[in-house]
Amino acid sequence: MNNKTLLFIFLGLLAIYGLSQVFTGKRTSNFDTELILVDTNQVTQIIINTKPPNNEEIMLQREDNGWIVSNGSVNTKAVSNAVQALLSNIQLIKTKYIAANSEEKWADYELGEQQGTRVQVFAGENQLEDFIAGRFAFDQQAQTGTSYLRLTNGKEVYAVDGFQTLTLGQGFNAYRNRTISNFAPNVTFDELTLQQRDTAFTFSKASGTWMYGDQVLDSMYVEMYIEQFMSLTGDTFADDFDEIQAPSFRIGGLSLGGTALTDNFSIEIYQDTTRINPFVFRSSQNPEAWFDSDSTGLFRKLVRDLPDFLPSQE
Repeated sequence: MNNKTLLFIFLGLLAIYGLSQVFTGKRTSNFDTELILVDTNQVTQIIINTKPPNNEEIMLQREDNGWIVSNGSVNTKAVSNAVQALLSNIQLIKTKYIAANSEEKWADYELGEQQGTRVQVFAGENQLEDFIAGRFAFDQQAQTGTSYLRLTNGKEVYAVDGFQTLTLGQGFNAYRNRTISNFAPNVTFDELTLQQRDTAFTFSKASGTWMYGDQVLDSMYVEMYIEQFMSLTGDTFADDFDEIQAPSFRIGGLSLGGTALTDNFSIEIYQDTTRINPFVFRSSQNPEAWFDSDSTGLFRKLVRDLPDFLPSQE
């Protein structure tokens, strides 16, 4: 066998290998994994259009004192940790291989029109990245996850290593402050006031015992009630609640006082019977947020009457 024949055989094998890499989707040793390149310090705006069925458009805008998150007419301060987690995950996106390179395959990876979550990243007027995150597949045996991504103006479908794209599809509320109350572990309370319409009850703590005037209360129950305020969050926001009309909907509230507090903590309670969740709450620690509840959930946690704290007669 002469050298010319060997050369043709070698070239043929090389061609077969190259084709196998394309059709199996496996990357070569010099495959560029750096698909998304973002300097997070330069990012000033992120626009996220989430996939169905939510179909939310979320805008994150960097301001001098933090981030603002918007969804339609609702604008509020964003939780910085949530924004930083999003930026970190975008920066960590690495590709493993090209899973497909034709538009006909987009739907298989949930990257077709209106299927995936589109993410646009800006530095001022300059668009840094524009891509769509689609289907996520989890390998139970290997305990690994693969997401699929495509650049908005590209045809290739990329397999993305890890779980980084999962956070991209989070809804608007994921970036909002859900805090109702949060206190340091060493904070103690010695006064609790509950108000229902025109009636108010003030409980005070002396020598480890909770009292209502000269009446002894069930101190364990009072402490259990207060304990929940050390870290309490809301589940759903009342964005459609008429804040201007709020005083006419007020049905009560509560406040907590303690020697370590500079200002008493308070929660205002409202009721709007035209809403699906009629009860609305607003706390002094997070006055920009309005949370709602039905007759269970947050309402049941917060709304109590004097008999609830009296010692059992059994």
